[in-house]
Amino acid sequence: MSGKKRNGITALILVIAVAALIIIKFTRNESSNFRKALPSFNEESVNNIKIKSPYFEPLADLVKQGDDWFVNIDDKRFPANGQKIKMILKELNGSKVKSVVGTGKPSMSKYNTDDSLATTIELMKNGKTLARYAVGRFDYIQDRHKMNNGRPGGEPITYVSLEDDKNVYSINSMLPLQIGREIDDFRDKTLIKTDKSAIEKINFTNAAGDSFELEKIDGKWMLGNMEADSAKMDIYLRKLSKISGAEFGHEVAKGAKPSSSITIYQSGNQPITVNLFAVDSVSNIVGSSQYPDSFFNDKNNNIAKKLFVNEDELL
Repeated sequence: MSGKKRNGITALILVIAVAALIIIKFTRNESSNFRKALPSFNEESVNNIKIKSPYFEPLADLVKQGDDWFVNIDDKRFPANGQKIKMILKELNGSKVKSVVGTGKPSMSKYNTDDSLATTIELMKNGKTLARYAVGRFDYIQDRHKMNNGRPGGEPITYVSLEDDKNVYSINSMLPLQIGREIDDFRDKTLIKTDKSAIEKINFTNAAGDSFELEKIDGKWMLGNMEADSAKMDIYLRKLSKISGAEFGHEVAKGAKPSSSITIYQSGNQPITVNLFAVDSVSNIVGSSQYPDSFFNDKNNNIAKKLFVNEDELL
């Protein structure tokens, strides 16, 4: 091989090596520019969250008053599901970025973090924006090498973009499932919530005007002159102290006569009255004075069975 040819090959190798070093350095620099985690914030300081979703209208306007969260829907304010909101804040707060899956509009469209497909979440404190997120697609990535009870394991992945940031980040999260696809998912579905030990008297009335009353006297539950079974009463009171609905129903017109009602008298608090309005033989609309703006569909009498008992069932 001639010296001239050998020198040419050496020069080519040097050019390739320099180019490789430049590419490696450029790639490392670019990678170092990608954030390693979503923005961090003080969860307790957030007092307003605005969530705009392609699945529901209008946007969910969540407002914190004291320690309680409420959701504004149109011109009404309802108690919100505080645990759900805390979970969403926890998932967003400084969540570790698993990877950058793409950059720019094509990637944002692919992973549903663009303007038309994303669920946008704006966190605010006293009217000032703390952070904005575009929450996109949810995937569950199976890993055959990770077994769970004999089945292939995996991990939940949510894709997120940030304001003024064209990157699409993947995080370990089930955020889209936690947000839900209905605005009512943010509402508190509690019908009754009380301390069973504070209940002192319970009055039952049906549409015909027939009624009976349970009263706690000297530590014993009495049904007229008869003592109720203590074990049966304990089971009933545990059910009665916390009842939630599954599906919100339409608001009942004021003045409508209930088919049945129950009034719970408790020490230190106002009585709670629960009214059932019959739809047909197997379903009702149910509402309580404790949550006067919330009415629930009671399909198959599931709530009615927990609330209303015959006298014989407690003796």
